[in-house]
Amino acid sequence: MKSIDVAGLVASMADKNSHVFVYDVDPVSDREKMGLIPGALVLSSWNKFDLATELPKDKNAKLVFYCHNWL
Repeated sequence: MKSIDVAGLVASMADKNSHVFVYDVDPVSDREKMGLIPGALVLSSWNKFDLATELPKDKNAKLVFYCHNWL
């Protein structure tokens, strides 16, 4: 697992060949207050999401998960 800074995430999201998927794992109440990164996908739950349907089938895809430090 690696950390990514804002500039790196912006660059990856802009690169159509990066195969990056960004996931918001915040609860609805935090998303309503803080917003959502444009283009991010929302997982059904931060700890009980369905891997088979919610994550990409491409095993080489880069996955970025973020929250607003509510944990």
